[in-house]
Formats: sequence, C-alpha cells, structure tokens
Amino acid sequence: MSNRKVWILLDDDRALLEIVMTLADIWGKQPLGLHGGNEAMAWIKDFRDGRYTGPTPELALLDIRMPGGPQGDEVAREMRITPGLRGMAIVLMTANFYDGTQESHLLAETGADAFVRKPFPVLDDLKKTLDRAINKRISMQIRAAQGTHNLH
Repeated sequence: MSNRKVWILLDDDRALLEIVMTLADIWGKQPLGLHGGNEAMAWIKDFRDGRYTGPTPELALLDIRMPGGPQGDEVAREMRITPGLRGMAIVLMTANFYDGTQESHLLAETGADAFVRKPFPVLDDLKKTLDRAINKRISMQIRAAQGTHNLH
C-alpha cells in the first residue's frame, strides 16, 4: 500500500487524462483517473456508501465541460456536500473562455479552490496552483480545528 496522497483527475479526453495522471505520478501522487461525469458521480456514490476503500483524496482536478452526463461543476458541488470529501481541494479546468467575473462566480458556486485553463500553463505553474489549493484547504481545516478546540 502506497503512502502517496490520492488525486482524482477527471476529463473526458482519455489522452489528456493519461498525461495528467502521469504528471501526478511524477509529482509523487497516486492518480485516480475518472473518464467523464457519470464515472465521477459513480465514484462519489461508492465513496459515500463505503465501497471505496482507498485513502481519502487530497485533490480533485475536474474538467468543467464534458459531453454527455454530469459536468465538472456538478461533480464539484456533489463533492462539497459529500461527508469525507468536503475538505478536499478542488481545482476546475477548462478550455473554454471565462472572464474574471464568470470564473469567480463559478468558483463561488461550486466551492472550488482554483481554476486552470487548458492547454495547461507551464507545468511548474500548474503544480504551484494545485499545491496552493491543497494548502488553502489544509489551512482551513487547521483553523476550523483550532476554533473547535478553543470552544472547549
């Protein structure tokens, strides 16, 4: 059993999914590739129902627009209401154009932590964006725990 952190990677483009899974592996993460929104929603149901027995993922990188089935923003909203996944970092990605206002609105409505565009930025910048999203979630969990601890 690996001690590597799990990253969920969701895209309808199998070639891009393979590339992102390879990057996650190179970066020392355990990639969990999901092909399309239906597969992602099935995984969330398995997680909720206790059929997924692996470690809780620390990050989900979700393609927003996919043909057929649930879109990445729907998957993000479902993750945010699922016990055990609520604290996970979520990064949305898209090849579509969103202006700053649309991007901010989408982040707020889905509870996602960051937004990246395809084609991806320089790989170091992509990694920094993903790491910032993870660190943001860790900081939120620490603050929440300290707040709870201070009440007792």
